Amino acid sequence: MKAFLLAVVTAVVIAVVWAGVASAGPGLFGLQRRVGDAVRAAGLATGLVPARKPFHPHITVGGCKGVGSAALQALLERHEHSEFGSFEVSGITLYASILHPHGPEHLAVFRHGLESA
Repeated sequence: MKAFLLAVVTAVVIAVVWAGVASAGPGLFGLQRRVGDAVRAAGLATGLVPARKPFHPHITVGGCKGVGSAALQALLERHEHSEFGSFEVSGITLYASILHPHGPEHLAVFRHGLESA
């Protein structure tokens, strides 16, 4: 699989702050399809409910625990139409999240490099 360009825009908050992807081309959507196919082929999809919403690529920026909503909302409004740049995605890392009382621990469980575009 070839590397692809990712353009990041617009931050959103629910329980976390994330930045939406303006354009990723077919590379990211092809990757999402291949991951879904591999999960089903490995028999790991048993009991999983298919996503009802379309795939919306994004980058998680951080959690909002302990951040005042007014300050966070003001920050997000200032950057509502900001573009945060583009970068080539040259590898993929799959993380497992282990929840603890003090916060989640994220462990890299798989890494895969991509061919240069």
